[in-house]
This record gives sequence, structure tokens and C-alpha cells, in this order.
Amino acid sequence: MPNDYQPVSCQLHSEIELHAMNGTQLKIETEAAEMPMIGQVIDISIHDKAEYVTIKTTSQHLKEIRLDKILKMTPL
Repeated sequence: MPNDYQPVSCQLHSEIELHAMNGTQLKIETEAAEMPMIGQVIDISIHDKAEYVTIKTTSQHLKEIRLDKILKMTPL
């Protein structure tokens, strides 16, 4: 499978790291999801040559989102 990951801006990466450190609750809109996800940033990781953010949803599930698929993040 070809890797189509598009690196994100340093500004977005730094913003995600800041939310992770502060435990901010976010609403995250992505290309694939019809509904935004709401959760707390737990970690940022790299695998399969792409960067991912792990969030803990309000229902306590862990979800991984590829950074280049994030359309919008809104602190709650």
C-alpha cells in the first residue's frame, strides 16, 4: 500500500502537543467521520510512516486519528 501521508504544519503539531500537556478536551473534525469526535489528547505517535494522535473519547475509548486527516480542532 502506498504511503499517502502529507506532513502537517509545525504549528498544528505544536498545538496538539500543547493540548496533550494541558489535558484539553477537544472536538475534532476529520475527513472520514460524519460526526466530530470529542475527547482528550493522550499521545502523539508515528507508525507506518505517518503521525497519529490518540484521544480518549468521552465514552473512554481510545481512538487514533492520522494528523493529516484532521480538518478542524476546537477546544471545549
